[in-house]
Amino acid sequence: MSPKLKSIYKAVEDLSMSEKLELFEHIFTMIEQAEEDLFEKDKDFQQQIREARAAYQAKQYTTLDDYLSQDNQ
Repeated sequence: MSPKLKSIYKAVEDLSMSEKLELFEHIFTMIEQAEEDLFEKDKDFQQQIREARAAYQAKQYTTLDDYLSQDNQ
């Protein structure tokens, strides 16, 4: 582990629970933004999403109930 990460971990340990929650929410927001940025740049992923949406609209999917009933047969 890098010294920088050790320092961050130590600082987080010293935070109150409400401060840790605030930090968690901030980091979660940062991760969401990074995922959105990645999505905007990743043409293959965009195509997979379009294909999944088209299949859903065409009702070409298996519901969880159908899947579970097949598994029990």
